Amino acid sequence: AGKWKIYLGMSMNYSWPVCRLIIAGLAYGFRDWHWHLRCISALVAVGAVILFWLPESPRWLIARSRMDEAKKILSDASKRNGKPVEPEQIVLTKPSAGGSKGSFLDIMRHPTLRLHVLIMYFNWFTT
Repeated sequence: AGKWKIYLGMSMNYSWPVCRLIIAGLAYGFRDWHWHLRCISALVAVGAVILFWLPESPRWLIARSRMDEAKKILSDASKRNGKPVEPEQIVLTKPSAGGSKGSFLDIMRHPTLRLHVLIMYFNWFTT
């Protein structure tokens, strides 16, 4: 993953401009806004259906102490990469209990974090 590391890391940022191009292309192709809206809704529906086949994140499973499921997903990924590793060979450690707890209210109690969150909300809703 050496030379591809940057490209793969940035790939999640490519979805926004690519989707904007798709929407612009749909607007050019379908002049009626009803068809435009139907096409965009169909794309969203396809994405929602694909989520049923997408495996859960091993990192999220480990944070929830679901080690067996995380090992199985990591094992399946290693088989797809051509370097099979059995789930029994994978060693995972449970996260500390202190880092897994917290809520939105914890962010709002700290004055600096509260200010930053409110600024981000303002920017989000005004752009």
